[in-house]
Amino acid sequence: MSAISKISDSDFAKNQSLKEILDGLVDDITRVRNSIKGILVGSAVWDPGSIATAAEAVTDISVPGVVLGDAVAGVSFSLDVADLTLTAAVTAADTVTVQLSNVTGGAIDLASGTVRVVVLSKDAAALLAQVISKS
Repeated sequence: MSAISKISDSDFAKNQSLKEILDGLVDDITRVRNSIKGILVGSAVWDPGSIATAAEAVTDISVPGVVLGDAVAGVSFSLDVADLTLTAAVTAADTVTVQLSNVTGGAIDLASGTVRVVVLSKDAAALLAQVISKS
């Protein structure tokens, strides 16, 4: 049985023609493909140096296309962050601010490494939320 047969035989399809089902699938695929354009990435070499207890180190990463309200989906550093807290947020157009916070009992000195961020545009985040809510 083909995928089209399975779809057309489903409860979902009982009140829809095959053309309506295929048109809906094409629309969904187009929306997903367009939302992928809303997945933005950036990286930079960063040497946060020695971070004292209760202090932080901050750097800005250029991510062309991000705007306030976009969601940072992930941030990583190429080295072990040694119990520091690593966070990121879109703070201006084309800019993601990355922060390492030291909540330990002593100073921590990290070497230079690469920080990477992945940002979802508002549209991509909304589509992802819609897809998740359907599953």
